Amino acid sequence: MADDMITKPTIETILERIVAFEARFEQRFDKLEKRTDDRFDQFEKRFEQFEKRTDERFDRFEQFQKRTDERFERFEQFQKRTDERFDRLEKEFDRLIMVTHSTKVDVAELRLGFREMLAQVKELLPIPRE
Repeated sequence: MADDMITKPTIETILERIVAFEARFEQRFDKLEKRTDDRFDQFEKRFEQFEKRTDERFDRFEQFQKRTDERFERFEQFQKRTDERFDRLEKEFDRLIMVTHSTKVDVAELRLGFREMLAQVKELLPIPRE
């Protein structure tokens, strides 16, 4: 009699349970899919923020590099002008050394000329002696 108390479900009841199970499965799968999509959206947002920050940093680096290149160009121009000035000074010193040397020679010749003239004057003019 105990077996008579247990009722067996009908095919309609089994089909209804399968349909209900399928609905619950689809609902859970949709929730999982939504959560996965939300996580991917969050990941995409974070990646976009990272990409934006990285682009900004590279832009700042490029600006810094450009300013550095400009400063080096100015320094090279300054160095070129300085080299030109030193070249001019070196040439001027060379000329000054040449002029100094020729002046020494001229002064030596002038002193020699004065000595000769003094000797001739002494010979020609009597110097009174007391």
